[in-house]
Amino acid sequence: MILWSTGWPQPPSNQYFPTGRKLATGDMISTECEARWGGYIAQNTQPLFVGKAPDEYHRMFALQQEAIAACYDALRPGNTVNDVIEAAAALTTDEYQCRLLMHARGLGDDSPIAIYAARDPLMRDWVIEENATFIVKPMINTHDNARRLYWGDTVFVTPEGAKRLGTRAPALIEIG
Repeated sequence: MILWSTGWPQPPSNQYFPTGRKLATGDMISTECEARWGGYIAQNTQPLFVGKAPDEYHRMFALQQEAIAACYDALRPGNTVNDVIEAAAALTTDEYQCRLLMHARGLGDDSPIAIYAARDPLMRDWVIEENATFIVKPMINTHDNARRLYWGDTVFVTPEGAKRLGTRAPALIEIG
């Protein structure tokens, strides 16, 4: 599965399929790539810019990486999905909102899931188990949602917190 969007200003949703429009300097490309093999699932997300990213997006990416670290720390056996939601929300500032995007991966397919919040008490109170596998990709956005950014990778749960399965360096990629 590959979802991506591109353009400027950012489209209302980050995940449209490509159009026939040529890429242009200043475009932001937001990607989600997912692979499935023998029942196993992994996903990553990556923001890219054609040309230099605006300074604001570098600030947003730095905050997003703080959110990733906080979420990884909260992803421990015995914690709940709500603990991870709160870890992300704690990074909200006057300038930016931080909301959790997380769902099961590995042999799971979505449950437990938190798309900005838990949809019900079952998801909110879901207890995290050791070796559970998730895609974790907290979203940083302006309060009017006009600008947003996220980066994420598949992780597994350990007693010390989440460990990444991917090897690419976290980066806000600038092409050209």
